[in-house]
Amino acid sequence: MKSFAYVLLLSFLILFVFGLVGMRFFGGLTKGKYGGLDENANFNDVWLTLTTLTRTETGENWNMLMRDTMAGTGWYAAFYWILFVVVKVHILLNVVIAVIFEKLEMRQSNKHLSKDEKLYREAVNQFTETW
Repeated sequence: MKSFAYVLLLSFLILFVFGLVGMRFFGGLTKGKYGGLDENANFNDVWLTLTTLTRTETGENWNMLMRDTMAGTGWYAAFYWILFVVVKVHILLNVVIAVIFEKLEMRQSNKHLSKDEKLYREAVNQFTETW
């Protein structure tokens, strides 16, 4: 459970950092000509920034947000959005899936252990947590 919590914490930290950078670069943009930026999706305050980036994580309309921010600020908006999609969506999603598979694999391997082996592993884990 610890590893999943750490991955979630890392995910939120990266989201927050991208949010702050987005507020710095795209803070003055309120409406875009491509329909990506509007009153519900912009970078004017922290909450809207985080909800916009969370929506973007799901793949919804991120290319229109990229076009609107590029029209308002320049080419580095494309670098921001492509970096966000690669880091946040592809890499961290794969890490979350890897942690889930690791936990499932550990549970599956514990099913085939004898009672003494399970007790030994439990004692070692308890000792490790206490130490």
